[in-house]
Amino acid sequence: MASLRPSVLRPLALALALAGATGLAACGSDGNPGGSGKAKGNAASAAATKAAQVPAATGSLTEGAVKGGLPSVVAVSVTDNGTTRTGTGTLLAAGAVVTEARLVTAPNGLPVAGITVREGNGEEHAGTVDGIDKLSGLAVINVRDLTAVPVAKPSAEPVELGEEVVSLGFLGARRPAMRPGTVVTTDRSVRRNGDAEVGLFEATTSLGAQGIGGPMVDETGRVVGIVTKGLASMIPGTYVGIPVTSALRIVKALHADGTVRRPYLGVDTLGVTPSRAEELHLSTSTGVLLRSIAQGSPAEYIGLKKPTGTTEVGGRVVPTGGDVIVAIDGTRIEEPEGLYAAINAMKPGQRITLHVIRGNHAVTLHATLAEH
Repeated sequence: MASLRPSVLRPLALALALAGATGLAACGSDGNPGGSGKAKGNAASAAATKAAQVPAATGSLTEGAVKGGLPSVVAVSVTDNGTTRTGTGTLLAAGAVVTEARLVTAPNGLPVAGITVREGNGEEHAGTVDGIDKLSGLAVINVRDLTAVPVAKPSAEPVELGEEVVSLGFLGARRPAMRPGTVVTTDRSVRRNGDAEVGLFEATTSLGAQGIGGPMVDETGRVVGIVTKGLASMIPGTYVGIPVTSALRIVKALHADGTVRRPYLGVDTLGVTPSRAEELHLSTSTGVLLRSIAQGSPAEYIGLKKPTGTTEVGGRVVPTGGDVIVAIDGTRIEEPEGLYAAINAMKPGQRITLHVIRGNHAVTLHATLAEH
């Protein structure tokens, strides 16, 4: 995947700084009470088109990112208890706009009403929340009558460390904006109550709070991830991106069922490293150590062996005496993220084969994944 050149980024960063980080100007005047809806839409459309025409100094890569990705981006306004807040959304599936969960969630954790989705041409539509996924921090807004918003095109390739990406969004629900940045870490994961999302990344593409829920795109405008603030970044000045493959799975589940039904094995694990393998006298140098097994889970039902103690290796407490999972359905597992990625690719009710090292013996176990 091509990257934005430093010579491209310098003039663009300067232009954004001079603009006060307000993004590309769009929609002209924010108000025109005497104009017709059609006139407003045409004016907004013309302004949005002008906004997408990035100056030549920024180079064709950034121009392609904006032109290819911006048409699938919408502005989201939420009016709740007399106050209005705004953000960004991305049309990832027909009728399904993905956005930041906290934008459409009330303090009690329930979805809010009073949602307005605004197309780039100025047309506005009422939206309702299909569902909220607390683990990823994403939500889906159901909007059936979007007329000028194409479904975003996902990238077929995962992001790479050092790759340049562009964040797209709307400021004040009207002004399209962009910010190029760099992927600074990859292969993050988030685990909660036995569930996990893996492959997360962080990039320096902040558009501020109003850009949350918008896409990070490559040089052709294909979506590589969705920006969320629901997951804390590890590096100051960055935002977490949910990889587009995961976002698509979450969006389709929320749009169809209102919830994400994740397959569940019920284990918490720690990766095997050469030093841990040597210290623990393991017969394998790869795989994942069991740290705990959830009560009533498939892992407990099939008799996976819990750790019997702990020791310190390299300044970290590691479990001892438990099973080591080395493969699922014949696919080798080398780290916890690999285990959770393999499980996430399956479905609740699916039967799997676990290959385990127990002491000096290889053990094969069969489990049926639960729904969580």
